[in-house]
This record gives sequence, structure tokens and C-alpha cells, in this order.
Amino acid sequence: MSTNNATRGWVRTALALGMAGLLAVLAGGILLAVGSSASAEPCVPEDAWTETTDWVLEAPGEGWYQVDEQVVVDEEAYDEIVGYTNWTWNPGNAEWDEDDPLGPPWPHERWSENQGNHSGHPQPGDPGVNERGNYDMGKPGRADWFHWEAVVEHHDAVTHVEYKFAYDHPAVVCEPTEEPTEEPTEEPTEEPTEEPTEEPTEEPTEVLPDDATSTPTPTPAPEVKDDTALPTTVTAGTVG
Repeated sequence: MSTNNATRGWVRTALALGMAGLLAVLAGGILLAVGSSASAEPCVPEDAWTETTDWVLEAPGEGWYQVDEQVVVDEEAYDEIVGYTNWTWNPGNAEWDEDDPLGPPWPHERWSENQGNHSGHPQPGDPGVNERGNYDMGKPGRADWFHWEAVVEHHDAVTHVEYKFAYDHPAVVCEPTEEPTEEPTEEPTEEPTEEPTEEPTEEPTEVLPDDATSTPTPTPAPEVKDDTALPTTVTAGTVG
């Protein structure tokens, strides 16, 4: 009994494994069919065209070529005053309009760099220094001109270069496909409909009483009289 149960168990296990393998094969076939149908995209013809980027720093990849460039200013150039140099005027035989309230012209060859102590002099930006940078330290009735020259450090603008690139896309040419031919449709034929046949109805069978037997009792044949057989008449008193 135990051997039969073990055999049945092995058979059931084998059947289960076989069914699982069959389902796996079917599922793989369905996935392959779906993947093949999804990857087969229809061909759409298209003319050749050129794609152009916006302003970028480098080419997007291979096949792109530069078509334009521009310089972008990140920070404007500016001058920074880092100090001042003092100059003194040596009139000599310089010709200039001494009635000019702003003093001698700047620049001029008669200005000499002053290395002396400027304590007590107005500093750059003070009200005593005019718009030309000159100031007069002379006593009343006597001109004694000085000049403050700003020492300027120039800072160049901070820039970077941007580019535009283009890429030529080739035309898409699709292979001609065969036009589907319109096959004539077959006219539906009218099939003859079968007339319903009247099935004969069964005659009701006679229900026999419970005490009746299934075998019918034979009916006795009627007695046939023989007309040729005549009765014998015996005459009384006759001796043979």
C-alpha cells in the first residue's frame, strides 16, 4: 500500500513540473511576440533637416559642428583707485591762463612729482581739491599749485564664450510597400432552410392493472363446425 502511495506521489509531482514548464514556455512565447510587435515601428518618410542648439558651452556629441559664437560678459570691466600721487607746479616759462580758476592744465610737462610731506594739504575728495584735481596752497596774491593724481588699477571684464552647434539629419527613405489588392468578396449564398418535419406522436400505451402480467393471454380460436358430418339417425325397432 505504501509503495502505491509513493508511486502516485511521484506521478503527481512529475505532472505538476511538466505543467509548470509548459506554462513557462507559453509565457515566454507570448512575451517574445509582444516584444517583436512593439519593436516593429512603421517607417515614416522624412526630408533631410538641420538641428541647431541654443547657446551652449560645448558640442552635444559627435557629428555636431560649430555655426556661431558669442562673448558673454559675466562681470564688467572697471577701474579701481588704489592710491594718489602728489604733483607740484613749476611754472617757469609755461604758458597757461593764470586766470583759470581750476589752475594749470593737467597733464602738462611743468608738473613734477612731489616727494615731500603733504601734511596740511587737502586730501583727494576734500572740498579744497577742484574737479581737475588741483588745489592752491599759495599765500594770498601768490599762486602755489599742487595736483593729486589718482593711481588707478584697471580690472578687465570677466567673460566666457558660448557656441551654437548644428547637426544634419539625413532624409528617411522608406522602401515601397505593396498596395493591398481588393479581393472580391463572395456573395453569401442562400442556403435552403429545412422545413420542420412533423414527428409522429406516440400513441398512448394502455396501462395495465397491477395484477396483469406482461405476457398477454392467448385468445382461444373459435370452434369451427363441420357441416359435412351428419348426425346418424337411429330408427327404433329396426333390426339389422
